[in-house]
Amino acid sequence: MYAKLWRHKLAELWHGAWQTAVKRSGLLITITVAVLLLLVAVGVKERGRGNLTKLKTELGVPKPVSSEAVAIRPGGQDPVVLQHAQMADMDSPEFVSATLLPGRGMNLLQIQAYIPQRGTVNLLASPSLDDAAKQMTGEGKDADGLASLSMGERLRLPGRIASGGYR
Repeated sequence: MYAKLWRHKLAELWHGAWQTAVKRSGLLITITVAVLLLLVAVGVKERGRGNLTKLKTELGVPKPVSSEAVAIRPGGQDPVVLQHAQMADMDSPEFVSATLLPGRGMNLLQIQAYIPQRGTVNLLASPSLDDAAKQMTGEGKDADGLASLSMGERLRLPGRIASGGYR
């Protein structure tokens, strides 16, 4: 019974001390800010010594991938290739595939068609996808994305359909 009374009295004292010392006086905020500043100071000091790099390697944090290892894609997105299976025993021309570049405003890079006696031919005078990716880097002459205008074709919609005139 006395132990229960002592525990109750200690709980009241702790609650009163918490209310006056921490909540009302701003001590909790001061301690939190001091601890955060101390952590930042230690981090800056250790980074200057190169210890953070060692710590990252020990923890197994993956290193950033170099730009040479990443496959270059026009506009940063994978091209979309729409393919159509060629009809058997057809003597008429038909479209076989279209390559679109979503990272470049859905630029139409290439259209291929089957033409009798000629086979599958490219209908646009465009470079290959790898050559187009090398030209469309977003740097130098292509800083404004203008390199995509010199190859392929952009998708065009009639004016009234694009503006919502026809329904």
